Amino acid sequence: MILAGAGSGKTRALTHRIAYLIKEKKVSPFNILAITFTNKAAEEMISRMSKLMGREVRLPWMGTFHRQCVKILRKELNHTDFGFTSSFIIYDEQDSISAIKQALKELKLDLKKHNPSGIAGFISGAKAELVTAEDYPQYAAGYFQKKVAEVYPIYQRILKQANALDFDDLLMVTVQMFKRYGEILKKYQQLFQYILVDEYQDTNQAQYELIHLLAAAHRNIFCIGDDWQAIYSFRGANFRNIINFEKDYPNAKLIRLEQNYRSSKTIVEAAQNIIVKNLLRSDKKLWTLNPEGPPVSLVECRDERDEAEFVASEIQSIHRALKLALKNFVVLYRTNAQSRALEEVCLEHGLPYRIVGGFKFYERREVKDMLGYLRLVVNPNDQVSLQRVINVPPRGIGPAVLAELSFEPLSVKHPKIADFWDLLSEFRTYAKTHDPAQLIDHIFKKTGYDQWLDDGTEQGLSRIENVKELKTVAKQASSLEDFLAQVALVQEIDNWDPHEDALTLMTLHNAKGLEFPVVFIAGMEEGLFPHSRSITEPDQLEEERRLCYVGMTRAMDRLYLIYARRRKVFGTIALGIRSRFVDDVPAELATII
Repeated sequence: MILAGAGSGKTRALTHRIAYLIKEKKVSPFNILAITFTNKAAEEMISRMSKLMGREVRLPWMGTFHRQCVKILRKELNHTDFGFTSSFIIYDEQDSISAIKQALKELKLDLKKHNPSGIAGFISGAKAELVTAEDYPQYAAGYFQKKVAEVYPIYQRILKQANALDFDDLLMVTVQMFKRYGEILKKYQQLFQYILVDEYQDTNQAQYELIHLLAAAHRNIFCIGDDWQAIYSFRGANFRNIINFEKDYPNAKLIRLEQNYRSSKTIVEAAQNIIVKNLLRSDKKLWTLNPEGPPVSLVECRDERDEAEFVASEIQSIHRALKLALKNFVVLYRTNAQSRALEEVCLEHGLPYRIVGGFKFYERREVKDMLGYLRLVVNPNDQVSLQRVINVPPRGIGPAVLAELSFEPLSVKHPKIADFWDLLSEFRTYAKTHDPAQLIDHIFKKTGYDQWLDDGTEQGLSRIENVKELKTVAKQASSLEDFLAQVALVQEIDNWDPHEDALTLMTLHNAKGLEFPVVFIAGMEEGLFPHSRSITEPDQLEEERRLCYVGMTRAMDRLYLIYARRRKVFGTIALGIRSRFVDDVPAELATII
């Protein structure tokens, strides 16, 4: 176990270890399972290793948990009795919510009283803990969770009918398969002779179990992470996994990486003063040989508009004085809603910016529609995709017929639906002899979707360009199933280009693993950061403190903590009280602006 403090060279340690195994120990890359937290981290590590070894390195089993589980399930699901085939499709968050709405209609439950997103969150949480639909009722407490217990099995039936797995299933079904089929587990235990896991503090129960099962034979496991940077409990992550590592593996060697190579001495000490207030944490002392650097700037503003104006003018001032490119600046905030005022001021100042984690490409309507058609080519029983595209472009199929489709889509007798089935059948035939990009083009034209979008407006042209961009992605896929899996596994941070010269705006959660010379943390007020939901819960408050530590340690040279005397929150004016985190920065390390 490597406990790696912020900026201590965690990625370097991991890449050097893998390169050492391959180059010095002559270990086959096929026998190394290397789990990264993001796709981007995997790409970065492969690039670094290729430079280290002086040749291009191929690591077939490096990537996120979800990617590796997809590969395993593609190979093995046909040999199980789980009721899914290896050509399964992957439901994203929107697809899951659509399936939950379908289940609610079946149960005749009011969608306004039973929030589908809320139900999706509970089911996702259950799966992260490996709790099945059959076992969930025994844990359900209160009215809402009891309704979740009713929805969960129907949701699973809808998934199975569509031969679809959601993100959480990718992990849960893999764990279930390993537990039920000893010969499959043994095969992968023998294959993965070296297991390396990055960001171990962010693993949930399903991920923990998966690694524990695979490592049981060789016990050759190398985990690296930092419990001080555990900020994803809302996704089911349990940072106690890293704290309990020595209990799980009593013979483990523990190494601490405590030297920070990223930040100034002032920033390192200020961040240390924030995190030491947490009671549940490993013991380490972060230090650096870097220069002292300027003090941390504590900035009081009138309101969110004044805050945004300060950020814009300060960036422009530093930009002019130091000739520092805009890509070296980032503004971090606790909630997505805070970006609005910042965006408005950036536009007024002519300041180029990009938002990480905004409206994602794969969630755009025309892209989702094309993917819906492709999924129906793979599986005509995918009711979520069917409901999405059967009347897109409009085919005169009314609500009454669509309601019938919720139950037995193939049995509905209706001429226009028969025409639709014929169209799908033709697409399936076409798919046998053409690649995914050609199939998209064929569907786009044959359905009349291209003419439907081409309404002469700028928006219509933009949407056509999005479909063309989807074709560009599809050209890189080896098969339709692989393309659909690849699209489903794209993460928010994957589309961030560090070379684009623009100011970056992002939430604190999205900033993990990144670094910038100049960092502004906006909205440092009680109730916003720490968030109001955490203030009365000690565990959640400690996570907010870890989130603040993560934000501060993104900064290399300059750090600004900004708070407002009042702020408009969801249409009402709230008086701002300076965050306790600001008060935790020692006076000798700070300057008040």
